[in-house]
Amino acid sequence: MIVVKEREQAMGLLGHLFKKETGEIKEDQRVLQIVAVTGPGGVTGNREPGEKLWMASIMLTAWRLSQASEPVHEEPKRLMLEVDDERLKWLQRMIKKDSVVRLQVREAAGGFWLEEVLESFCADVEMQEICRQQQEPVYYTDPVLGEFRLNRAKGAYEKQLLRPGTEICLFFVQEEEDRMKLSLETARILTENLEFWVDAAASYAADQLLQLKNETWMQDHESEISREAFLSALWLNDIQVLAGGSFRFWYSDGNLFGGKSVFVDGSVYGRFSRAGI
Repeated sequence: MIVVKEREQAMGLLGHLFKKETGEIKEDQRVLQIVAVTGPGGVTGNREPGEKLWMASIMLTAWRLSQASEPVHEEPKRLMLEVDDERLKWLQRMIKKDSVVRLQVREAAGGFWLEEVLESFCADVEMQEICRQQQEPVYYTDPVLGEFRLNRAKGAYEKQLLRPGTEICLFFVQEEEDRMKLSLETARILTENLEFWVDAAASYAADQLLQLKNETWMQDHESEISREAFLSALWLNDIQVLAGGSFRFWYSDGNLFGGKSVFVDGSVYGRFSRAGI
């Protein structure tokens, strides 16, 4: 999805800056022992083309120094570590999402550099309460479309729309109130005539991508496919709505492109602008 991809790109840039910063002045940074609450995303890895090591990271939503008398900081900080494949798997086992951990870290720009996992489950009462509270469901209610639930890992409010034989996830990014209201205006227009938009977006995807499929993505012993077969393979999964009337549809590709998602960008004012994989 677009939210996840944009987050991965940002994390890649942050990882590059983090690596440069820690490599240059690591000796001057303080080593701290902290108790921290982890975010909803778990440990993820980002690796640049040609690199052998991953930049592993997880968001810390709250932290303080190990002493119970120290103040709690609830501004998000990213915990990062450069690791190989096996170390990444180990880190994912040791540090879970929505948990309280005790760590030894080194201060760095944008967050912390992990030195050691001291406790993968820390029974700190204060931090456990923060962890519990952050997992309570959060809702946003629209008078027309009803209730959306916050997906914390995605940073977006979402709800399921029923279509014959399937459900579609309709979502908008968690941001300023005014922009969320504008995104919901887009959603209302789309849902008033959803079948039209779904069919029109799929047709646009076929216009833009059928030739690419038949010229570049042919599998062994596969014949060129027709427009009808292309359209039949697409299966709508998600709709992201944005302020200003824009939206993005995400389709399962039915293995047309090796399992990649197909997206279509458009506007409720009648114009599709881009399709891709």
